Amino acid sequence: MPDRFLNFVNDEWGLYDTSVKQSASLLLTVSGGIDSVVLAHLCAQTGLNFSMAHVNFGLRGAESDGDEAFVRELGVRYAKPVHVTQFDTEAEASHAGESIQMAARRLRYSWFALLQQQYGFTYIATAHHQNDVLETTLLNLARGTGIAGLRGLPKQNGQIIRPLWFATRAQIEAYALQEGLTWREDSSNRDDKYLRNQIRHHVVPGLEAVNANFWGTFLRTIDRLRATETIIDDELAKSWKWVTDSSSSAQIVIDKAKLGTLLEPTFRLAEWLRPYGFVYEQVVSLVSCLQAEPGQCFKTTTHELWHQKHSLVLVPKKTVFTDTYRWESWPAGKIDIAGLGILEFSVTEFAKGLEFTEDQHVVSMDVSRLSGEVVIRPWQAGDRFQPIGMRGQKLVSDFLSGQKVPLHERHNVHVLIVGGVIIWVIGYRISDMVKLKPDARKVLIIRLLP
Repeated sequence: MPDRFLNFVNDEWGLYDTSVKQSASLLLTVSGGIDSVVLAHLCAQTGLNFSMAHVNFGLRGAESDGDEAFVRELGVRYAKPVHVTQFDTEAEASHAGESIQMAARRLRYSWFALLQQQYGFTYIATAHHQNDVLETTLLNLARGTGIAGLRGLPKQNGQIIRPLWFATRAQIEAYALQEGLTWREDSSNRDDKYLRNQIRHHVVPGLEAVNANFWGTFLRTIDRLRATETIIDDELAKSWKWVTDSSSSAQIVIDKAKLGTLLEPTFRLAEWLRPYGFVYEQVVSLVSCLQAEPGQCFKTTTHELWHQKHSLVLVPKKTVFTDTYRWESWPAGKIDIAGLGILEFSVTEFAKGLEFTEDQHVVSMDVSRLSGEVVIRPWQAGDRFQPIGMRGQKLVSDFLSGQKVPLHERHNVHVLIVGGVIIWVIGYRISDMVKLKPDARKVLIIRLLP
């Protein structure tokens, strides 16, 4: 196995430069189980440069402490540094609201990445092998997946490599026995309450019984899936570029008409939107809405996708501000309004011939017409006002539609209210009720500062 191992890691990553007999620097993730013990042994046998990292999750009491002691001894045997950390995994999982398995995975990989950054390791190496690849494939298939999920575990994922990817569990066990290696047994690996163990103990043996050359067939299938994924990814990248406008850093606009001309739009959208946290079921619901009236919003923890008349608009999720500000009389100076900006209030005498700047960010009003409590708040459904130049009132929602304010920008539009009457949709239009007339005496000037 050492020759096969060295050929594999050199073909994939060029880990050992035979011309100078120098190796890349590896951080081996070592639990103490047979797989990681064999990985450490092979690295030592072939002269690779490595250190070891072990996580004590504290989930199995004395058994976990025994694993830690074993790995420390392994470091002494190979004269290699051993990095060890401990986590209160149950407390971390409870605090994060996730399963113990998910918390353990997050904690260990975050720590491995920290060690890599701190010590400059070329790669983080895990001891996953062909059985792990198959088990992951079957787990993903049971839960629902795409092409990438059917490939199981790739040989490399970013800075994480899998030097035992070429071997099966049976081959690893045979090598360990041949070399007289010792290792730790994790009692939880025998417990069928875990789905992965059910697959390992009951499904995989059945597949091996069906096909005597199962592992050779599986490797070829994985390679074909990898090739399929490469072709699909290339097509997805090309079609994404064609249907989207990414000229603005604040949003991505997907053209609905172009999307409709493509084969399998649901699949494409699901793959395009997956990096933003969207799941397939959301995309199915989204596509079913494309022929309906626009206005729907689909959300993840980080992004929002808005259905508009001619497009889908993807934007980072923004904080929705709901604060209401109240004053008994006009405020003076600068006021910071959360989600809006700074409003600067000033009053001046009105004189004939005096010109006042008017745009979306500076407004002038006849203060003599204004009395009552001053309120600034986000607009609400049902709000009405009389836009300057109009005789009747208009719903603020209709006004914003007429102004073509994008749906994803409307939730943080604010209104200025005096005496219960909306006199300014801030940043857009004042009310006809407060426009300046020749008989005005004092002028209220409000500036919306950047």
